[in-house]
Amino acid sequence: MIKEFISSNELKTAGDVEDALKNLFKDTLQEMLNAELTEHLGYEKNEYTDDNENYRNGYSNKTIHSSQGDI
Repeated sequence: MIKEFISSNELKTAGDVEDALKNLFKDTLQEMLNAELTEHLGYEKNEYTDDNENYRNGYSNKTIHSSQGDI
């Protein structure tokens, strides 16, 4: 799994590894937040139903300060 991660991201330097891990963390965090919102609201993004007048129609960019730097 590690070898696949390294080869798929073409990691050559420690900086490359840092950037790849930062992107992996960012993508994972975004998926977790989306799943949490779906669970909380009870419907998927852009899911239209007759009994629901409130729709998820997007999001705005946010910056999170982490030990990996700003994401």
